[in-house]
Amino acid sequence: MILLFSDDLCFIPSNKYNGSKTGFFLLVQYPTKSILKKNSPIMTYPQALQQLQYWLTNNQISHANHLNFNAHPLSTDELQAIREYTQNRLPESYYLFLQQCGTGNFFYSWYTSVIDQTASQTPKIEIYNLAQLKEQNRYYQQLLREELDDLPPDEHPDIGEIFIIGAHHSMGDWFGFDLSRTEPNFDIFIHDAANPATYAEEAQWRQFEDWIIRCVESEGEDTL
Repeated sequence: MILLFSDDLCFIPSNKYNGSKTGFFLLVQYPTKSILKKNSPIMTYPQALQQLQYWLTNNQISHANHLNFNAHPLSTDELQAIREYTQNRLPESYYLFLQQCGTGNFFYSWYTSVIDQTASQTPKIEIYNLAQLKEQNRYYQQLLREELDDLPPDEHPDIGEIFIIGAHHSMGDWFGFDLSRTEPNFDIFIHDAANPATYAEEAQWRQFEDWIIRCVESEGEDTL
């Protein structure tokens, strides 16, 4: 993939995004620095996606922050396949994120081994691609059945209809949507499938876009 940058413009080969085989370039304007100044009002969801796009296209590995990524843009066909698999039941803000930022690993954290002092990194957030959506939701349903089988019928919790879209690797938890609820219905779910308690009980967000804004505003520091 070839990226050509001027002070505030990024040229991206159009076939990376629309599947064509032409040599034309798609012109996209990105901010060259944070799009919000300090003490400015909370950013909007489009601003958060724009900021994240800028980081993705200017990704430089750094131990000094969490702005390290390994994300993959989706073609129109790939996005449509996810829409079909999810039957368009998920919020449009989720599909917009996939369209603009893709899938993969976001906001790496660096860790130094206390044994040999070697540095390694782990992504805080992973947004699943289509194959992972299928695999992880099958696994979740299997785990749920196994855990419920170990409980007396009168102790089965009300778990809703949970659909997993990714993982929070810092805590080892899934995140996704409870399709038995109307929006807002986004949560980070503790990895006990039969008792999906949520962090969002005490959080300020219950919508996917609010969570993304929080992640971007904090530059990956505040993701729970």
